[in-house]
Amino acid sequence: MNTATQMFVLCLLLLSTSFCLAEPPSRADSASTAVCLPGTEQVKLNSQEGLEYRILIAKPEQPAPEVGYRLLVLLDGHSNFPAAVTLYRMQQRASELAPTIIVGVGYPSESRIDMPRRTFDLTPPAELEKLPPRRGGSGWPKHGGADQFITFLKDELKPWLHQRYSLDPTQEAIFGHSFGGLFVMHCLANAPESFDDYIAASPSLWWNDYAIGNPQEWITNKWLGKKTRLLITVGGQELGEDGGPASLLAPTPAKKTFGNIRQFAERIQHLQTDGVPVQYKEFPGENHGSVTPLAINEALRFALQRNNTSMSRE
Repeated sequence: MNTATQMFVLCLLLLSTSFCLAEPPSRADSASTAVCLPGTEQVKLNSQEGLEYRILIAKPEQPAPEVGYRLLVLLDGHSNFPAAVTLYRMQQRASELAPTIIVGVGYPSESRIDMPRRTFDLTPPAELEKLPPRRGGSGWPKHGGADQFITFLKDELKPWLHQRYSLDPTQEAIFGHSFGGLFVMHCLANAPESFDDYIAASPSLWWNDYAIGNPQEWITNKWLGKKTRLLITVGGQELGEDGGPASLLAPTPAKKTFGNIRQFAERIQHLQTDGVPVQYKEFPGENHGSVTPLAINEALRFALQRNNTSMSRE
């Protein structure tokens, strides 16, 4: 993607970081109304554990194909859903992307980032001494609910969506950035049957002293025969050692073995077997925040292009 295209995508993110932007009052009427993202809805859904979620849904205009719509689930819904829907619609009109139900999983606060809730949902259990200090010196929020969240997505949200829409059960993807990327990798390593395509953007694999483990083990034990695909993306500026929470961790053996995201992805690629294709995309010059819209756009192409139905799945 060239520089002009990157700037364009970044602008899209800025324009779509919220569903409702305040409309300036006209001279004729001082009252203001919300400007909302058309063709979307927000539904309250409670988990069996009693946790409340806001499910953000965008449905294509065209009817479902015979096999059903594809499904793309976005973590941190209030942050990632607007940009994903905007980018999808621009490309889908040119018939580049298959008809897809896009779903964002958000929280009642409707904040762009709900740090307490996402920290619990998106992280596996961790020992506090294996976590870096947080900025500002505050302690870590309650964490370690990733397995519970997998159960919600797999056994509650997805069946609920299948009741409402005609969905292709062989074309279901999940996208997460940062802690969301960590969750995507954790889900893939422990419950690969949950989705077909996994997109981990800038995954926070430093969590719990790089406890994601040896990819050799979970590829061999869990992936074989699943016809699962993985895309890992990262900003070029994230690969250094002088920034982010990982820079505050002690140089443990696990940290030295892990290296950086690029090296981790290369190790997985070297372990590829039939049915376990892995792609890696690096965006030079981008940091942990600026890379997000580029990662979303790459995720759309990876999971939703019409010609990927059989690509690397046979």
